[in-house]
Parts: sequence; C-alpha cells; structure tokens
Amino acid sequence: MYPILLTLLLAAPPADPTSPGLALAPDAQWAAVAACVRVVIPGEGGAAAESVAAGVCVGYKDGLAYILTAESAVPPRGARAVEFFTRESYPKPVRAVVLDDRDVGAPFDAAGVALVRAVVGPDPVPVARVAGPGQRPKKFSFPAVSVGCPAGGAPVCRGVKVEGKKLFRRADVGPAFLWDTADPPAGAIGGPLLDGTGRVVGMCVGTGGGRAAFVHADELVAGLKRAGYGWLTDPPVEAK
Repeated sequence: MYPILLTLLLAAPPADPTSPGLALAPDAQWAAVAACVRVVIPGEGGAAAESVAAGVCVGYKDGLAYILTAESAVPPRGARAVEFFTRESYPKPVRAVVLDDRDVGAPFDAAGVALVRAVVGPDPVPVARVAGPGQRPKKFSFPAVSVGCPAGGAPVCRGVKVEGKKLFRRADVGPAFLWDTADPPAGAIGGPLLDGTGRVVGMCVGTGGGRAAFVHADELVAGLKRAGYGWLTDPPVEAK
C-alpha cells in the first residue's frame, strides 16, 4: 500500500496548457492549442528539433493545412517543419511535417506575417479561423488569449489585455496597424491572438520593452484577400 501511495504522490500532474479566468473556457483553450503548431528546425543525426516560433492553422483544403506564423520563422530557404499537437499527445507532438520551399509563401505586405502550406493528407486538422471584416473587437481595452511556445515547448494559452492599436511603419515595406499589449507572454512570437469566440484577431510578430505587437485582424484579412486566400476568413472575403 505504502509504495503505491508514494508513487501516486510523486507522480507529476498531467500537462495542461490552459489557464483559469481567460476569455476562452478550458475546452476552447484546448481547441486553440490543437489548432496551433510549433515551427522547428528539424534535427539531424538524431539531434532534437530546435523550436523557432509558434503558428496557427487557419484553414484546411485538399490535404493542405494553411498556417500563419511570423515571417522570420520561415525564410525562403532553409529546413523548417511544423509540429502538430492533440489533447491526447500533449505535451508531445503527434506528428511533424517538413515544409517544402514551394510551400513557404510571400509575407503579407507590411505585416511581418507569412502564410505557409503543410501537406497533411486527407484527414482535416483543427483550425482557428481568422475573424472576418467587422468581426474583430472594436472597443479598448479588451481581454484576449495569446497562444505561444514558451522556452521552445508545446503551445500554451495565456491571457493578455489589448490596450489599443498603433500604426507601425517599416521603411522597406510600408505601414501596418498592430494591436498593442503589455506584459507579453513568453514564446508568443508567431502565435495567434484569439478573441472570446476563438477566432484569430491578431498574430504576434514582435516583443520587447515589456510590450507585444500583434498584427491587427484587418491587416490579416487584407493580406489574405490580396493573396487570393479570402476563404480562410470567417466570414470569407472575395478578391475584387
């Protein structure tokens, strides 16, 4: 009896990526984690993969998963893979898919966000849709959920408060609107900002100085529309 009791006391609790009191209920947080990926540099010769960013699957069609992540995580050349997670496999990935150079798309104008495709086969993968026109929060401040990969680990959900939006200018590409938040969660780069319905309303492209910058939902919608991927938003938008 005593050895069994000691074993139970020493056993580690199951990994849990959720946090209490967030804009999303625990089951919705698990759904968000299942829709997110870890972007890694595949290990060679038995070496472990190196995590570089988070990402989120925003659509599935014809065997392809469409993933948004930080532009810096997926250069035009260089080995990259995306790792998928399920509630049953967590905190270990259920599988990894190596990205082909042809599947790494051009970044959205001025936003620092990239759209990549991963060949996942006939079984659909969980997705978190991008909030369509008029669907993102309109008043400040508002609570949201950031999903990232702290310390290169599996995706986790953390609460953030969006305090407003700012116009960001980068000399090489032009202006873009960003959500502004304080106290950025660790590992947020490349991960999504989710509203209380679980839709993507922003993408993290930078942290520093106690602040985090999430590309605004309107920029994501416009970028997807320009690239011919307006069907990835909820509701869909059509290119004119």
